[in-house]
Amino acid sequence: MFTTKLTENIWSTQVRNPSGKLILLALARYANKKCICWPSIETLSGDTFISERQIMRIIKQLEADKLISVYRAGWNKPNVYTIHCDTMSPEPSIDYYNIVNG
Repeated sequence: MFTTKLTENIWSTQVRNPSGKLILLALARYANKKCICWPSIETLSGDTFISERQIMRIIKQLEADKLISVYRAGWNKPNVYTIHCDTMSPEPSIDYYNIVNG
């Protein structure tokens, strides 16, 4: 259920270009409850059909816009991404869990 809330916040967040929003949504797919994930650039490229080089550019832009932070672990180690949930809009007022589950 957390991913749904994070995804709703991303949909309502202003992002410079549609590709940036798509990358944020792809990161959210792998995020834990602390908004942390570590998918590879190759995985993000496979999920979004955006080239790996373009994904690296978009991630730098998202980082500059303070929507994410990146811990670069080093050669052949995955980067760790933190999505800044606190800078995004608040959770939606609709309680999807109770609607779906009665």
